[in-house]
Amino acid sequence: MQIQQYGGFSSFSVSVPLPKKQRSSVQTGRSTTNTFELDQKVLSCLLGARQLDIVHGMIPISVSVNPFSYSAESLPALPMITSATDNTRFLYQLFEASMPETIFPMEHILTHNPIRSWEFFESVMKDMAKLHMVIVSSVFMEMHCRGLRPSQLLASISFYLSRMCALVGEGLKEGNKTPTKPRPYVLECIGSMALISLFMNRHDDWHIHMKGLKRLLTSYDDMNAKNTDWYLIHKLRRSDTMGAFVTGCLPYLEYPRVYPDVSTVIPQHARDELRLSTHECLSAAGILPCVDTSVQDLVVFHKAVMLTKKGPPRSILFDPHSFVDEWFYVVYKLTRYPMSLRDHCSLTQTRAAGVTTPNGQSPSSNSYSLDADTCDLMSPVARVASVLFVYEFIQQRPASPTGYMVALSLLRDQIQMIVNHIKTYALGRAYSASPPEYPSSTPALAPLYMIRPVLIWACIIGYIYSYRFPETGCDPSFKPNPKRAVFCECIYLLFPDPLDMPTETDSQMSELLDWTTISHSRLPTTLDAFVALMRAEYEAWLAQYMDGENVHDVVLATA
Repeated sequence: MQIQQYGGFSSFSVSVPLPKKQRSSVQTGRSTTNTFELDQKVLSCLLGARQLDIVHGMIPISVSVNPFSYSAESLPALPMITSATDNTRFLYQLFEASMPETIFPMEHILTHNPIRSWEFFESVMKDMAKLHMVIVSSVFMEMHCRGLRPSQLLASISFYLSRMCALVGEGLKEGNKTPTKPRPYVLECIGSMALISLFMNRHDDWHIHMKGLKRLLTSYDDMNAKNTDWYLIHKLRRSDTMGAFVTGCLPYLEYPRVYPDVSTVIPQHARDELRLSTHECLSAAGILPCVDTSVQDLVVFHKAVMLTKKGPPRSILFDPHSFVDEWFYVVYKLTRYPMSLRDHCSLTQTRAAGVTTPNGQSPSSNSYSLDADTCDLMSPVARVASVLFVYEFIQQRPASPTGYMVALSLLRDQIQMIVNHIKTYALGRAYSASPPEYPSSTPALAPLYMIRPVLIWACIIGYIYSYRFPETGCDPSFKPNPKRAVFCECIYLLFPDPLDMPTETDSQMSELLDWTTISHSRLPTTLDAFVALMRAEYEAWLAQYMDGENVHDVVLATA
């Protein structure tokens, strides 16, 4: 599925098979009463998971995960939903069951969830395009979480998907005839198509949709206006920031702030202290100022959320729109500056190998230019580990079956480059008061005692992700695993002696961004125990290849 041409508001199309009896009605834009039936295996899977009762003329919104303020209630049906088939009504129930917590996560710390409101229900029922859009989005989310194949997804919702595309195509053609800003539902549906592309792991399609949105939004210049539909704003920003995280590329859209920060729940003097502590930790490690500022925003946001979660239940509640707006803005800054995640890692690794680029700029990046002598390896580590941290901290479901793999692979490669650098230049001189003299073709890496707080924290984040998510190719056990070996090796080099233990300074970054909030229940909860676990796993991994040799001596001999 793709957009054929956005430049002049042209048509929007999708290639999915339809039953013959429906093709004429979809192509002409007319509605049909013979709704395409869901695949019976898929429908039984979904029905077995939810067991939602479908009542004629009523939509019982009975599924709720919030234990505080949401109770079961039946919403009176509007004419459109009264005449809908059982499948359509069931699928909207599926949306109400699965999507509110996805669109507004951590709803137990929010004042309310707008997706559960009557106003949103009414807006969906009055807009055919929006109805099809929420149906398609919810089914993709539910079936993705249940591990069904993309072919089953398309076969099951082809009618709704094709009908939505037909309505969007009509809206784009109207824009061709009468030059004006596109209708909001057109932008919403294209944003949904971008998210669906991420679900299906079709990153090229995501780029096509986002480029089209960027061109359409040039005529929609009031995205920061208060009268803009909040659902449209959240949809576009979710598509943009989540896609940038999943693909490792730059976000396409600008990010004008619409809502106030929720982090103002922390007093100003406390926020200033948090920012100062973060700056001291990151600047000592040689982190770029733009990355430093982005991580500071993440630290303040993280502490604000933790203040609400650890306090008495519902004593401090956030406005849902402000919460999501600040969350997306933190991710936006981490994925955008100084350049895309892919380019930043690639540039520093290329320079570490002795190859420079003209004017110090990555060929595919146009957002920021690095000086020719700026080739630190720690800034990409801080960025990638931070964006991995925030997505798991917010408990956001991944946007594709391999949603974390790009970022985790970038972190793994960057840590490997640092490990090689330490073993080549720094081991044995790492704790000197001044950094050793490096050849001009290698990056400047601060002494280990200065980068340890950030490096230890990043290695733990990488280990947690490698342990928790089987889709990354890792075995969730404590057996030696090559996918986790680079993080364990880095910790081993930082603590070469079994008696070495993390100091108070080493735990500085771990206190600012508490990795225990995203860790697995089987993993240690203290820094000392986690370091001991990673050292032991690396020794066990090396022992398989050393034929009884002393692992400690072998590691030192490679330096």
